Amino acid sequence: MLDCLRRSARITHVLQLAAFACVGCCILSNSGYLSAASDIAPVVAAIDTGRHLGGGANLSSDGRLLVYVAADGLHLRNLATNKDTVLQREVEFGNAVFDSPVFTPNGKQVLVSVSRGTWYYPSDIYSIRVDGSSGPVKLTTSAPTASKDRGAVYGQYFYSAIMSPKSSDILVWVYDALGSKSSGGIIEGGSVDQARSVHGPVRVIAQGEPLAWSNDGRSFYLSSGNKVIRYYVGSRETTESVISGRVVGKIYSSEALAIDDGKRIYFVDMDSDREVARNVVFPRSEFVATTTSSREELTLKSMQSITSGLTLLIYRGPTTERLELVKADFSQ
Repeated sequence: MLDCLRRSARITHVLQLAAFACVGCCILSNSGYLSAASDIAPVVAAIDTGRHLGGGANLSSDGRLLVYVAADGLHLRNLATNKDTVLQREVEFGNAVFDSPVFTPNGKQVLVSVSRGTWYYPSDIYSIRVDGSSGPVKLTTSAPTASKDRGAVYGQYFYSAIMSPKSSDILVWVYDALGSKSSGGIIEGGSVDQARSVHGPVRVIAQGEPLAWSNDGRSFYLSSGNKVIRYYVGSRETTESVISGRVVGKIYSSEALAIDDGKRIYFVDMDSDREVARNVVFPRSEFVATTTSSREELTLKSMQSITSGLTLLIYRGPTTERLELVKADFSQ
């Protein structure tokens, strides 16, 4: 399966890092082109990867490193030197489907979900050091289930992880395959440099799909239907906000969530539960030409902004995942 995946996937890299690209430039690749509209933030760099199992990307907090998933494994790119390396090709006997990589706040590790792409195999969270000084550390253990309802071999699957900005607690997306529900769980304390001495189940906290931590690390956000749930770790209290659309990211400088309602990207401040203005405009979808001369629509899947003013936009279509780095200031 893995060899077939590597043969069939086509990866093209497109980077323009000599200077910030002017608004309205074209970014070219072997797979086609993307024309930046005149009203969006300047594009710094773009990477096209052939669509494959897994996916995702993340910027380090200092804006120097980019981690992303390609068909041949988990990649690490130094944006200052343009050096690109394969950080990890597989773990534990062929598990090579990487998904949702995220840097730890100090930028020394990447937390990533690894599986083989089907429910016949576990999906667990691993910590991988960016300097390659040690091998992957397994942080969760998917436990097999006696029931084979819904075709699931394991009772729980772990799909993403985000470390708190203020502690070593890790927020994990836990999927209950038998109950068909998503929850936010916590791996408490400890260090991601070392394997946990006891591989018990992750402590499930609240139902919903995890989105992000608050800036102070005292709460985190989950998505559930048309609601965003804010869970306060200390008091165990929750608040709910009704939204119209899909949460695609969180702004670093505030508690504002970016939401795609199908027509626009708008921002809601979760402290005040009100929509707030941001002086940044970018398209929610783009078109890219393929080698067959057809045009494929890429929809904005997620976004990440950091303090340096860089924003990572992840677009996804049927055969392509496009990563765009844009210079954008969300502070106002």
